[in-house]
Amino acid sequence: MNPEIHSTSEEYQCPVTNCTETVQIKHSTVRHISVMADTLGQTIGTNTRKNLEQCTGLENCGVKKTHSFNWSLCPFMQVIRGN
Repeated sequence: MNPEIHSTSEEYQCPVTNCTETVQIKHSTVRHISVMADTLGQTIGTNTRKNLEQCTGLENCGVKKTHSFNWSLCPFMQVIRGN
């Protein structure tokens, strides 16, 4: 099945830039028909993944280089992963 994709935006106080940054997060959820589904075809969401799509501070914090990104430097990635 194709994942359902939606995006959310959040403001985040970045400890690297010392500014409030706006981040856009892409959520992709794969849905499967539930084993307990009735004739309505109920589904359950499994394997939701979150990815950072955009951030207003990437040029200032060191994550974005000329043509690449070093996501290990991004403190918001820990928030996305729930650490």
